[in-house]
Amino acid sequence: MRDETWIDALRRTTELSDRFLGKSTMTLPRLYPILDVGLLEARRCPVIDAARALLNAGVEILQWRCKQTVSRRRFEEVEQVAALCRRFNVPLIVNDRADLALLLEAGLHLGQDDLPPSLARRVLPDGMIGLSTHNKRQIADSFAEPVDYLALGPIFLT
Repeated sequence: MRDETWIDALRRTTELSDRFLGKSTMTLPRLYPILDVGLLEARRCPVIDAARALLNAGVEILQWRCKQTVSRRRFEEVEQVAALCRRFNVPLIVNDRADLALLLEAGLHLGQDDLPPSLARRVLPDGMIGLSTHNKRQIADSFAEPVDYLALGPIFLT
């Protein structure tokens, strides 16, 4: 008998979750672009220009990722991105920061070392919350958390 793969574990856990916990299915777009502020700045590409280009290309969701300190300038920048997303009727997801997601009326994406989803849910009771997972145990554990979607990986270094 072969070892269970991540996908097998996810399928099994999802089936159990749907059947016993009553979780509904959420469909994300096939492309989930991430505006990585650090990478864009290193390439001298303004974040708002990258967001505009992606939205004009027809993306259906956009994540803002900033691993640096969120200064007033950066916050004003993500406010512009949020306004642009609203204009295009595209959900904005903020990486790591429940407070910013609340202020921007955005969703939230959490990593394993970030604020626990149960505490983030207190800040965003009705907001979309996603969680990164990196192995079978994290996938299985995630179904006890109040999250709307899981990210699997990383597939490539981030």
